[in-house]
Amino acid sequence: MDISSLLNECFERHPGSRGWVLEIMPPVPEPDGQLVYYASARRFRPGLSDGHEVAALWAKADQRGNVTLLTDAVSLLGIEGVRPMTRGEIALFEEVERAGPLEDLWRRASHDGGAAMLLRRRYCFWSRVKLVSREVLARHPNVAAFLDCARVTIAVEPVDPPAPDSLIWPEFLRRYGKGNNVWQPRKTPPLPASWPLIRSTALNYYVWSIRVLQADEVPKRRETSEPWGIVVRAGVGGPIAFTALHELPPSLGVQQGRRPSDGHFALSRELGDLDQALLRATQDPVAADGVRRYYQEWFLDEELLAPLVMRSHRAFDAFVRRA
Repeated sequence: MDISSLLNECFERHPGSRGWVLEIMPPVPEPDGQLVYYASARRFRPGLSDGHEVAALWAKADQRGNVTLLTDAVSLLGIEGVRPMTRGEIALFEEVERAGPLEDLWRRASHDGGAAMLLRRRYCFWSRVKLVSREVLARHPNVAAFLDCARVTIAVEPVDPPAPDSLIWPEFLRRYGKGNNVWQPRKTPPLPASWPLIRSTALNYYVWSIRVLQADEVPKRRETSEPWGIVVRAGVGGPIAFTALHELPPSLGVQQGRRPSDGHFALSRELGDLDQALLRATQDPVAADGVRRYYQEWFLDEELLAPLVMRSHRAFDAFVRRA
């Protein structure tokens, strides 16, 4: 039964629907187990930028194709705020999508604790953000009791790992001084202490400085120092610590600048967080190919520094250079 088409047909005939957009609520079970779908509506109001008007429930449909009208006309219930979903909430919806249709989850919930908890999280999110959910749950106290939203963690928001730059800049300023426009700090992409890596493998970010020869044509030459420190991350997404190698490092020499390849920025976006990309590369051949191409280009960019630091990462160096 196509519930959407059924309710849309009724909506177009229902008095007062002009100017409104049909909204169908996720299915909820009746006491006999049959799932029903409630219909509301929404519309935008000029001058209302962070919300929209919401209509009261006007109909419900069951899986047999029966439609029950609940009002004589579409009528305003109130204003509902809107906001972007958080990363944790997006992850919840992706998890629900992987688990299957909501109808299937309701059928499994009585004997599958995982399905039951996923339903509770999904519907507690719905009850939090949808004004009309109060009307639905008032009609289904059994569902409200099952959800028990006061005891549910809807989404766990990811915590971004600390950024190496938070340790690098104070060390750079201590060495080179504030307001210095001649030297600039640089850090390597993460270099795993061993390869293949696992989640607990340490990741090293070597820190060095460059001085661009501004009189040159683009791409400009730059003087490159030896590494003067290492930021070590204790595993993928783990805490970080800084270790000094030099106070004022010696120069490695001057190298020619290089324009990024045509696909460099697209590849960077595709890989995303490099810590996570390295982890994926141990299992996924497509990710491994992307990581190789990224680091191969970095080798070309840093012809003086890369050979020096890669001596301590021979297994990973061999992986990157593999054809």
